[in-house]
Amino acid sequence: MLVVKLGGTTVRYGREKILKKIYNLEYNRLVIVVSALSEITDLLLEGDIEKVRNIHYEMTSNPKTRMKIDKCISEYVYPTNPKMVDKALSCGELMSMHLFSEFLDMEHVCIPSHEFIKTDDTYTDANVDYQETKTLINKMFFGVGCSRVILTTGFIGGHKNEITTLGRGGSDFTASIIGSITEADRIIIYTDVDGLMTSDPKTDKKAKLIRQITYKDAMVMSKNGAKVLYHKTIDPLIGTNIKLLILNTFSERCDGTVISDGYVF
Repeated sequence: MLVVKLGGTTVRYGREKILKKIYNLEYNRLVIVVSALSEITDLLLEGDIEKVRNIHYEMTSNPKTRMKIDKCISEYVYPTNPKMVDKALSCGELMSMHLFSEFLDMEHVCIPSHEFIKTDDTYTDANVDYQETKTLINKMFFGVGCSRVILTTGFIGGHKNEITTLGRGGSDFTASIIGSITEADRIIIYTDVDGLMTSDPKTDKKAKLIRQITYKDAMVMSKNGAKVLYHKTIDPLIGTNIKLLILNTFSERCDGTVISDGYVF
């Protein structure tokens, strides 16, 4: 099993590059987790729904895809409380999934993550029910007739019949939840930076790429402000043999950062 997470910048601006990378991957089964397009989450919070529609329409003229986008938008309600925030923000994830499904030229199925990631009702920062989530993932991903390639959303979970979210940055967390439960060979996060850096490259010209790091050290970095990796992403992977790679969608270099339970030289 290979789990791949695509950030919002990748889905919006790096379509050709990321599709080429995906088609060159080796796997027995593949799960692709997509974030909402870059800028969309903030626009949904602000209520600028027409700009949301226009951004998606600029990326596709396919009537079926536009119909799915319109359906998501028709269900949008301006958020005035945490529960409504989660419902509103789920629109961005679902539209991104439908859009990327059109681009993905391989047989696949779309399964929104709230159908298998189950949580409590702590809206905007829900806690995962791992037992129920594991049962559903095993059923939907490995049952008879299941597809080898699954496309899903990041960030969103489900509590009973309601939408929840896993916190900003939760798409990385979604990938690690899936990876840990399926005992994936590896997880790849494609983003718009080269990987974890020793400091913020925007303010420190001497910042260097960290090529290898342990999960425990990466968690310390993320909790201390490293923005590349959401700190909850690490939790499900500690104690596993699963390697987490952070790679730059827009670079032909394949070094990136490898995070694991131990250093591999």
